[in-house]
Amino acid sequence: MRSLPLLVLLLAWLPSVGQEQYEVFPTDIRPAAEDFAPVRWKNAVVFCSLREQDGIIDHRDARTGKPLADLYRVELDDLGHGKAELLSEAITSPVNDGPASFNADGDLVCYTRNRTIPKRLGNMNARMDHLGLFFSRLENGAWSAPEPFEHNSDRYSVMHASLSADGMELVFASDMPGGQGGTDLYRSSLRNGSWTEPENLGPTINGPSNEVFPFLHPDGTLYFSSDRPGGAGRLDVLKADASGGAPVFMPPPVNSAGNDLGFTTDAQHLHGLMSSDRDGLDRILRVRRSLAPFKDCPEQVMDNFCYAFKEEQDLLDPSLPLAYRWDLGDGTVIQGPEAHHCYEAPGTYTARLDVIDTETGELFLTQGTRTVQVERQRQAFILAPDTVRTGRPVDLDAGSSNLTDTDVDHYRWDLGDGGRSEGSVIRHAFRTPGTYTLKLEAVGRPGPDGRLKARCSSRRIVVMDRYKEEEDGVVVVTYQDARGLVRSFAYQELPQDEYALTEEELQDAQFTVELFASTERVALSDPRFLEIRKHYPILERFDPVRGKYTYSVGEAKDLAEMYAIYRKVKELQFMEAEVMMIHPEKLTDMSDLAFLTAQDLNRSLVRASNILFGYRDTTVMDAYLPTLDTIITTLNNFPELELVIEAHTDDVGGDDYNLALSQGRASSVEAHLLEKGIAATRIRGIGFGEQHPIANNSEAEGRRLNRRVEFRFHVKREEQANAAHD
Repeated sequence: MRSLPLLVLLLAWLPSVGQEQYEVFPTDIRPAAEDFAPVRWKNAVVFCSLREQDGIIDHRDARTGKPLADLYRVELDDLGHGKAELLSEAITSPVNDGPASFNADGDLVCYTRNRTIPKRLGNMNARMDHLGLFFSRLENGAWSAPEPFEHNSDRYSVMHASLSADGMELVFASDMPGGQGGTDLYRSSLRNGSWTEPENLGPTINGPSNEVFPFLHPDGTLYFSSDRPGGAGRLDVLKADASGGAPVFMPPPVNSAGNDLGFTTDAQHLHGLMSSDRDGLDRILRVRRSLAPFKDCPEQVMDNFCYAFKEEQDLLDPSLPLAYRWDLGDGTVIQGPEAHHCYEAPGTYTARLDVIDTETGELFLTQGTRTVQVERQRQAFILAPDTVRTGRPVDLDAGSSNLTDTDVDHYRWDLGDGGRSEGSVIRHAFRTPGTYTLKLEAVGRPGPDGRLKARCSSRRIVVMDRYKEEEDGVVVVTYQDARGLVRSFAYQELPQDEYALTEEELQDAQFTVELFASTERVALSDPRFLEIRKHYPILERFDPVRGKYTYSVGEAKDLAEMYAIYRKVKELQFMEAEVMMIHPEKLTDMSDLAFLTAQDLNRSLVRASNILFGYRDTTVMDAYLPTLDTIITTLNNFPELELVIEAHTDDVGGDDYNLALSQGRASSVEAHLLEKGIAATRIRGIGFGEQHPIANNSEAEGRRLNRRVEFRFHVKREEQANAAHD
C-alpha cells in the first residue's frame, strides 16, 4: 500500500537556541532590613540580616551602629512578601552569625560566627573579633549545640563556608598566611571524622585581591565574589567551571557597580539567589538564567487534523462484486478508493483499506494498513480573543501550548504595546487602539548539554477604542436544559453592537458561534471547514470595525441550542471560537438617505435590488447609475462615513461561479465610486455569491430579490470615539 499523503502538512516548530542572559528580580522580605548571602534550605531561604530583634538587650556593631548579623529564614514562595523569622535560637549568638551553608539533606549546617563570645561585648578585642566556622546538626527538629571547625584560629579568620551536597567537602574563605594575597579560597575534606588541612585553591582562582562568599555547585562549578580589577563594581561574582579554567565575571545584571555577593543557584544553574547593595542597602535578589527574549517568533498556526487517503493501485476486477472501503480508525468508514477525513482529536489511528464483498457486506480482503499519528502543532499557543477594547482587561492564556518536547520553566509575554509579563495566564489592558503583535515564549529547562531552549509564537490582536460608557464585553448567561440543570456560558458582543439597544431590539437579537476572524478571505472550501461543514453551514461576514472577515456557524435565539453548537465547535478543535451576539439589521430605505445624519446611518444597511447587471456581466447598467449617485452624495456629505459594498446572487450556477460573479459586480460598483472621487480607504467591495439569501430561491421572485447589492455604512472608529467624548 502506498504512503498516505497529508492533505495539510503538520509542521513541528523547532525550539530556538539563542544567546543566554541573566535576569534579576527584587524580593520584598518584611520587615525591611539589610539582608545578604542567601542560601536555599529545604523549602526556605536562609540569609544573614542586620535587623532589630525584640528584647531588652540590643547588640550593635560599635563601628557602624547597626545591629549585629543573625541568620533568618523565609519560605521560598514568600520571597515576594514574606516575613522573616529567626532560623534558630540554638545557633544564634550575641555576636555576628552567618552566612550559612547546608548539605543537600538540610540536616547539617556550617555557618560563620565570631570565634569567641566575650562575657561583655564591650570587651571584644581584635583577637576575639576573628571569625570562625561552626557546625550544627538538625536532630528531632532541633539544632544541636554548635561545634567549631577544627581549623579555626585566633590569628586569622575562617569564614563563608560552602558545603558540598554530601557534606564531605568544604570550601571557605580565609586570610590565613601563605595565600595569594588578601582573602583566599580554601578547600578541606572530611576524612575519618576529621577535616583535612586546608588547601589553597591556587592562583587560578585566587589572586592578590580578596576572594569571598564561595558557592560550590554539585557539578563542581565554583561561584564566588572578588574585588579584583576588571569587574563592574566593588565586589563582583565570578564563575569557575569544574574543568579548571580561569574564572570569568558573571555578566550584568548579576554584577553591578555595587557589592554583589552570595550567589547560589539550583542544580541546573537556572534559578538562583544573591545579594547586592546596588540600590544603597543590601537586598536579596532572585536570579534567573534565560535566553535573549523573542528572537524567533513565527506566527502561530491552527491545528489541522485533516488527511487525504488514496489507493492509486486499483486491483479490483470490475466484473466482481467487490468495492473499496476505508476504515479510518476512529469509527469513520468511507466507501471508495479515496477518502478525506478530519480527525477530531490527536491520537494514533490505524487507517485500513478493506475490500468488501458488496453482495454479503463482509470483508473480502484487507489491502493495506497505515498508522496515522495525529498531533497538535508543537508550538507555544496564545489563546486570546481576536478583538478587544481599550482599557478593558483581557486574559491571555498559554495553557493550550503543545510543548511535549520541552520541559517548560516559565512563560514570558511581549504584549506589543511596550508591556511585558510572565506567567501561564496573564491579564492585560491595552490603552491605545491599533493592531498589536502578541508574542509568547516558553523557556525550557536546560537539556542534557546544559543549554537552554525556547519556543516562541506570535499572533495579532486588534484593539478598538471603547468610546461609550456601557460595558459591552463578555456577558455570562445561564439557562435551564431539558433535564432541569442550570448551565452557563459566556459570549461577547460583536463590534456592531456599539449603540443603545431598545428592549424590542434586544428581544430580536440572535447568537452565533464565531470560529475565527481573518484579515485575509478564506475560501469556504478550505480544509479547516471540511469536518465542521458536515454539521453546520459556514456563514461568512465582513466586520468593518475590525477590518476582518468572520466565519461562524449557527444562528439561534435559544441559548440551549447555541450552547450545543458551541460545544460541538470546540470538539472540532476550533479552540478560539466564541459565542457572539448578532443584533437585528438597521435597514434604511434609499429614499431616506438625504434626510439622515451620519449617526443615523452608522451601522445601517441600504438594500438595493434595483441595481441590475447583464447576464453573466459585472458592468453596472447606465440606467441604474442614479442609484449609485445617491450613495456618492451621501459619502460626500459625511466624510466620516465608510462603506462596505456587498454583492449577492441567487443559487443558479455553481458556488465558485456565483462567488466570482458577485465579487466582480461588487468591484465594479467600487470602481465607479472611485472614479467619482471617493477615497479607496473609505470603501470596500465584497462578493458573497449565494451565501446570504433573503428570499426563497425556488421561486422566480425570490431569486430576483436575492440578486442584489447592499450598502453598509459605518462611522470610522476615530470619529466614533470623538463623538462619544464630545
